[in-house]
Amino acid sequence: MRNIKVIVSVFLLSAALAGCAKTDATVNSEDTADSAAPVYVGVGKTENIQSEAMVPVLMFHDVKTFPGGEWSMSASNFRDTMLFLLEKGYSPVSFEKLVDYVDGKSGLPDKPVCITLDDGYFSNYKTVLPIATELNIPITVFMTCKTVREEGVIPDANENNLSKLSAAELKIMESSSLVQVESHTYGLHGMNTTYSDVEREYALPLVTESESAFKDIFAKDCASAEKVLADIGSGHTVLSYPGGRYHEWTEDVIRERGYRVSVTSDFGHKNLVVAGKPETLFMLGRMNVNDETTKEELLSYLERK
Repeated sequence: MRNIKVIVSVFLLSAALAGCAKTDATVNSEDTADSAAPVYVGVGKTENIQSEAMVPVLMFHDVKTFPGGEWSMSASNFRDTMLFLLEKGYSPVSFEKLVDYVDGKSGLPDKPVCITLDDGYFSNYKTVLPIATELNIPITVFMTCKTVREEGVIPDANENNLSKLSAAELKIMESSSLVQVESHTYGLHGMNTTYSDVEREYALPLVTESESAFKDIFAKDCASAEKVLADIGSGHTVLSYPGGRYHEWTEDVIRERGYRVSVTSDFGHKNLVVAGKPETLFMLGRMNVNDETTKEELLSYLERK
C-alpha cells in the first residue's frame, strides 16, 4: 500500500516544503538544508538473507534551529548525525521493512537501524522531513494523538513552546514513502483522558487497578489513537510507550489489536530481530539522542552485539 503513495508523495512533499516556507515567516527560524546539496542514497542497499539481525533504534524528539536539551536536538546536529550513520555504512529502515523481514517477505540490508521521533512536534514536519527527504532516510513519527494541533492555529514562534503537528501536516508526512506515522498513545502521556478520571503519566496500571479495568482503559486509549491515525491515512503497526514504560497487560492488548511492533526507551535492551519470529519485534529498546550525544557514544551503541 505504501508503494502506491510514492506516486503522489512528490507532489505533496513539494506542497509541504512550500508550506514550510510560508510558515517560516511566522516561526522566524533558519533554513536547515542547502538546496544545492546532493541527494544521498541511504536505503535500497543490497539485502542479505540471514536468519537474524541486530537492529539498533534511535530516539529523537524535537529538532530545533538551535541547540536543545535532553529531549531535543539542533537541526544541523540532526543532519550531521544522519550523515554519520550513512558514512559508517548503516542503512536506515522502516518498521514495515522489519515486519516484512520477520514474515519472510524480504531480507534486510547490512547494518540496519531505525530512526524514530517521539511526541509529534511541528519541527518533525518543518525541519526533519526535508532532511529525511534529502538523504533518503525513512523515519517513524510517534504522535501523542490527543495533542494534534487544531487547524488554523499557527505554530508558536517561540520554539521552546513545542508546537505539535496538525492533521494536515501529519497527512502530508504519512503520504511520503519515507514517513510512517504511528501511535504514542492517545492520552496516556501525562494528560487527562475522556475515559479515565485520573491523569496518567505512563501507560501503566494503578496500584489498586485490576487487570480487566486497566486493559479496558488502555484498549479505549488505543482505539482513540487509531481513529486519529486512520483519519490521516495511517494504520497501526507500531506503538511507542510514553516514557518507554510498559506492562505485560499493555503488551497483551496491543497484540490483540494487531500491532506488530512496540518500542520502549530501554537503552540496555539488544534488539535481536529473528526471521520467522514476529515476537522479537516487541519491546524493542532505543537510545535517546540529543546534542550532548557524542559520535563515540552513538557508535558504541550501534556496534554492540
